[in-house]
Amino acid sequence: LTPEQNAVIDTGLKEAAAVDGQPDAEYEAKKEEKAAVDWWLCQIKESRDFDAAMYREIATDRGYAAGLSAHDVSVNLIGSAIDVMKSFLYARNPDVACVPARQTSLPTLQRPVVPVPPEDPTARIGAMAQGMAGEGTPGVSLLADPNVQASIAPVLGQYQVSLAKYQQEQQLFQAEMLMYASEMNRRRQLREERKRFSETMEILISKSWQLADLKSEARQAVGAGLTTKLGWMKLAWHEDRGLDPVSVKRLASLQENIALIDVLRAQAAAGSETPNLDAKRQELTEAIAGLQAATEVITARGLIVDAVATEDMTVPLGVTRVAAATGSAPWLAQRVFMRESQALTDFPDVPKECWKKATRYSQRKPKMTVRVAFEDHPGVEVAKDSDASQFFTGANGDTTEMSVSGDGDFLCFHEIWDKKANMVRTVCEGVDRYVRVPHAPEIAVTRFYPFYNMAFVEADGLRYPQSLVGRSRGLQDEYNARRSALKAQRARNKQGILADGTALDHDEAGKIQVSVEGEITYIKTTGTQKSIQNVFMAKPIVQLDPALYEVESVRRDFEEMWGIQQALQGGIQKEQTATEADIQQQGFQARTAFMREPLETMLQEMAVATAEILLQRLTLDDAREYAGEGAVWPEAATVADLGTLVNVTIKAGSTGRPNTASERNAWTQTAPLLMQLTQQIGQLRGASPQETADKLENIVEITLQLSGSSIPVEEVVPQESMPTDQPMDPATGAPEVVAVTRIPAG
Repeated sequence: LTPEQNAVIDTGLKEAAAVDGQPDAEYEAKKEEKAAVDWWLCQIKESRDFDAAMYREIATDRGYAAGLSAHDVSVNLIGSAIDVMKSFLYARNPDVACVPARQTSLPTLQRPVVPVPPEDPTARIGAMAQGMAGEGTPGVSLLADPNVQASIAPVLGQYQVSLAKYQQEQQLFQAEMLMYASEMNRRRQLREERKRFSETMEILISKSWQLADLKSEARQAVGAGLTTKLGWMKLAWHEDRGLDPVSVKRLASLQENIALIDVLRAQAAAGSETPNLDAKRQELTEAIAGLQAATEVITARGLIVDAVATEDMTVPLGVTRVAAATGSAPWLAQRVFMRESQALTDFPDVPKECWKKATRYSQRKPKMTVRVAFEDHPGVEVAKDSDASQFFTGANGDTTEMSVSGDGDFLCFHEIWDKKANMVRTVCEGVDRYVRVPHAPEIAVTRFYPFYNMAFVEADGLRYPQSLVGRSRGLQDEYNARRSALKAQRARNKQGILADGTALDHDEAGKIQVSVEGEITYIKTTGTQKSIQNVFMAKPIVQLDPALYEVESVRRDFEEMWGIQQALQGGIQKEQTATEADIQQQGFQARTAFMREPLETMLQEMAVATAEILLQRLTLDDAREYAGEGAVWPEAATVADLGTLVNVTIKAGSTGRPNTASERNAWTQTAPLLMQLTQQIGQLRGASPQETADKLENIVEITLQLSGSSIPVEEVVPQESMPTDQPMDPATGAPEVVAVTRIPAG
């Protein structure tokens, strides 16, 4: 606004405050809030106007991906390539790998040395006495000899001293051994707890992603990245709308339904202001009936994963590389459209009269036309920046296509994540106040932003990355143009018969046109006496030059652009040797591995953020509910402690479609060696039979997975039996007597 307009508004607010007796402090607070909201809306508009050309390219690329074409023949090469790439880039949820964080090893604990007992002198004394007395002298009388006693006294005395010393050393050894066993047990328990906590975190992250339907959202984001330069995702924790201000996806809960019923009841009561009053009352009746038979949870808790449209993310000026905006941008904003009734439910603190000033948007009607007019052919020069969104508004702020639901049209909200101020702000276009009080994120994560993006093709020095669709638009146009030209050429070359008009009467020529198959047609020529062969001739046609309309070169360029060989698209135009096919397969694997890196980087960041969220929101009982009774969960741990406890990673290549044949062949050679080494290492380390059996069971499970079998591993691997008091003899079945040697723990 101009300074003069601001002065007029300021004067009007002061006069209204004087009439209402409004305190000056409250007036100043509302004035500052209005100025802040206006500033943020201006920042968002400035950024979106700056990126208007990018939004036009998004609309163009989506048109090409949808197969919109002004040519007579339309072959959607781009759409089929996107489908193939999506299936290879994201075929399954990634494998989360959580391992205990690396720490310096504890000092080596020396095992106490077993004391050596002194030598028993009995045999030596007997030999000495026998040598002094000679053969045949009884041993008892010999030991009574004073000379013999004098000789063996020093030996017995030394033995007694050594024996006493040995007994002392034995007692000290037992005490040291107890301390050693206790320390080794403590270290083993610490390692075991860290390992079990890693397993618990791994299970919880995978389970949370599965419940949040990560696969469908991630595939949508991958398709957006291939089509519109960037694929954006949002990850947040939801608890009855308390922790996630604006979200497209919602968790069902009775609280939200109750709030919606309250809004409908208020709208039905205000009949004079609510259009379609009968429809509102009917909707209220149905909502109450549904609530009475509800089977939803009372409190909704869980992880929410949304695929955010590229045009709905606003990146501020000054960011030179949008693909890295989550690390460098001072703020990011997400745009969300919702009905007014939903806004009243989500933001109950906003007065009803404030929503009357909100800018209204309408949703575009879907167009399923494949062929369009040439002037509507998708192109950057004809597209508008508003074409990138399904929602639009008129130039004067009024909707151009009103809905008939009686609920008004859609309102546009912007959720602003201000990293510099560590605040989350929510504004609505046209509303001069915050629809939710600005607040710090209730669940803090290390990276602050809940937004994640991936860019498959980046060009140096550009603010936005490129898309494969944008790079191959000309190739699809060239392909369709050649096919259309070939069709037009064939249409011009219509077969026909030429006849000599001087030698054939018009009525006689008509007999040929109306004759049916197999009929004998009698033709009379005029008096020219010409032979019938000289009266008719085939209509000449223009010879087609196939080289002018060949599309193989275009297809090769397209395959080189996308890295997709013919076999992956379901058709082979040229036979290939096994070596050629293998080389192409290796090239495709290298290309998809390169494109999978930004996807895995995004999922890696999401995995770490998920671990930080779960660490703050779940209790030990929650962890045991999802991960089993053996779960370990440090309830007092903070986000800062996560890095010291566990490393959260994504297994490289785990999202792609597995190359089952090559993996099966490699595993056939590796599995026997692994089983042998597992048993040998277990024996050398003194591992328990249970731990060795667990490792062997893992090998069996991997073997079943690679074989394509759906048989559970429990059906082919023996399980633990009930323990008995004594081990049984395999031959007789009777209790077997065995000697048990107890080894100190550790």
